[in-house]
Amino acid sequence: MLSDRLRKARQLAGLSQREVARRLSVTQQAVSGWETGTRRPDPDVLLQLAKLYRVPVSYLLGEP
Repeated sequence: MLSDRLRKARQLAGLSQREVARRLSVTQQAVSGWETGTRRPDPDVLLQLAKLYRVPVSYLLGEP
């Protein structure tokens, strides 16, 4: 599930939701929403998250 992968990747990168929000110029509520599954990041934001977390977009989307 995207939300689980986003949370796990962030934690493995050693970043807080607050730090991710600051680096992407979004609110912490947006990051929280992505990680709880109540919101989905736009495709361009998903790419930024993958770069920030140093993982492929395919990992975030749940592909093997």
